[in-house]
Amino acid sequence: MARPKSEAPKHDEESAKKRILEAAENLFSAKGFDAATIGGIGKQAGVNSALLYYYFTNKEAILHELMASAVREAVAVVEQSFSKIGVADIDAIAAFMGDVLLFLRSKKNSLKIMLNEIMRADRENAYIFELLSPVYELAQKKLREIDGFTDPVDTNYLRIKLFFIYTAPLMLSVVIGDEWKAFHKIGEAEFQIKFLGAMKEIAVLLDKKNLL
Repeated sequence: MARPKSEAPKHDEESAKKRILEAAENLFSAKGFDAATIGGIGKQAGVNSALLYYYFTNKEAILHELMASAVREAVAVVEQSFSKIGVADIDAIAAFMGDVLLFLRSKKNSLKIMLNEIMRADRENAYIFELLSPVYELAQKKLREIDGFTDPVDTNYLRIKLFFIYTAPLMLSVVIGDEWKAFHKIGEAEFQIKFLGAMKEIAVLLDKKNLL
């Protein structure tokens, strides 16, 4: 239930907000959004209800801020990583995917929450795709600036390729990768080398068909 905003206490406000978001991320990831409670978030963050409700009106507001923050960071990573690509070169694309994978690994909990939200049928989840739009708009813009890139006329085709061929496998490798590696008894270094190698093979095949 939403609470009216009151004046925030003067002590350590921004640090408290950060702790609230970190606690919520941990609980949403471990328990799921519905099972996590405002009280539990406040307890783990070490803040009282008044301060928590000053920053966030309800759990949905916390969730949206978590997702929006992750997307803002992703935009910065894509911007920086694309700056290293001068031509449509397979090795450069593979290096870019390595940078993205490294970032995604640092956001494992956020990715888990995001995928759970996307797959939920009982609540409006289109906002996740709306939040992701700036990432793909930037990627499309940067791709068009690369020498040798074949720009498809169909924008939806490019969106589908960026999400389902590149982004989704990277996300899944992070979210369920640890369990998969444990089951198959594969170490992290070997997994990363072989996973990125497989992604590079896909890029090579697409390049041969002028689909990169």
